[in-house]
Amino acid sequence: MRSLKLFLATTLALAAPATAAEWQLNPEKSVITFTYFENETAMEGVFPTFEGEAFYDPAWQNDAVVEVRVRTADVQMPDFVRTAYAKTPGWFHTQEFPEAILEITALEPFEDGKIRAIGELTLKGETFPMQPIFTLEQSGKCLRAQGDFEMALSDYGIGAGAVSRLIQVQDRVVLSFDLTGHLAFAGPEC
Repeated sequence: MRSLKLFLATTLALAAPATAAEWQLNPEKSVITFTYFENETAMEGVFPTFEGEAFYDPAWQNDAVVEVRVRTADVQMPDFVRTAYAKTPGWFHTQEFPEAILEITALEPFEDGKIRAIGELTLKGETFPMQPIFTLEQSGKCLRAQGDFEMALSDYGIGAGAVSRLIQVQDRVVLSFDLTGHLAFAGPEC
């Protein structure tokens, strides 16, 4: 695992612009949730365990490299039955795919001062392009990104299985995030 982290850090550093600083995600001050629709009722899940880093220079905003690794095996749903089911092959299949990875390779200005990220999400061994829209605020040595994006569960083979005959799950899900990070050398003082 340590060699994988070193490889990822080296890969991110080589891909990053020369003036970019390294930023570390602070999971204790961040949250990743998702909302899906079960029999027309909105239900919320939480991914409590994740980590990430970025190479980013606010002066050269378009040249950002970001990676967030989410431990899907730790997913929390509204009750223990749904939580157990979410870990099965018909949903996140956490035994075989315990982690999802969001990789951002560029940022671009969007309307109303927001930012669009260009990247891809790998979940259950499937990778699809993602373009989350978010706000980005910098306060000293800290960054805060807030936003969401919609995705189709069927792209990743989620929402299938025996229970799907009893509970109809709509294809769309909204993933929301409120992420706080800090300069790697500064420590989590945000």
